[in-house]
Amino acid sequence: MFYEAVQTLAPGTFGELDCLCVVLHFQIIFTMNVIMKTLSRMLGRRNYQVPDILEPFKNFKVENPDTEKTCLVWFSLDGKAGVTVIGDIVKQMEAEDVYETVLVTEGLTSHATQKLNSINSPNFFICVMPPKSLMFDVCDHQFVPPHRILGEDERRKVMEKYDNGKLPVIYLDDPVAKYMGARVGDVFEIVRNRPNVGEHLYYRQVFKNRDQ
Repeated sequence: MFYEAVQTLAPGTFGELDCLCVVLHFQIIFTMNVIMKTLSRMLGRRNYQVPDILEPFKNFKVENPDTEKTCLVWFSLDGKAGVTVIGDIVKQMEAEDVYETVLVTEGLTSHATQKLNSINSPNFFICVMPPKSLMFDVCDHQFVPPHRILGEDERRKVMEKYDNGKLPVIYLDDPVAKYMGARVGDVFEIVRNRPNVGEHLYYRQVFKNRDQ
């Protein structure tokens, strides 16, 4: 169909192979733009100050102007990321006092996964996000209510109110938890609209993944 359309606009100019190359080229550009746009919105939801223009798939760092905490975004798109990639990220985080890293990669090798599990902590965190998970903004879905991670004072009050932590669970690998940069122990405030009732607040506490 695309080939026929191009031939109609410019008869004899493009062959089928040329048209296929054009399609693939635009698909790649489209994918890159969507991923970078989603990353920008995700970081904005975490209160980081994001430049208007980001170079696609090039590592960059952003800062939260209120807390002065920084986030490193690291791309490793040549297959699964290994121990070397994790080591390089850790070195930069330690050298530049980086609060958290978003690692965009297809996945981790088994050794890289073990290393990551051994270093992730409340003050040192690397979140792995496959490119396909950034092809849409999960928080914009019509069935996903607004989520907000509570500050420490708010969290303490909620925990006290609900008998020190008897809250429903949200796991660390939940798409919204990953998107918002949640860590074990964080508490989400969720706003749901109920017919005949209006807005109602729910709370869920972040726990480790089911298989850990």
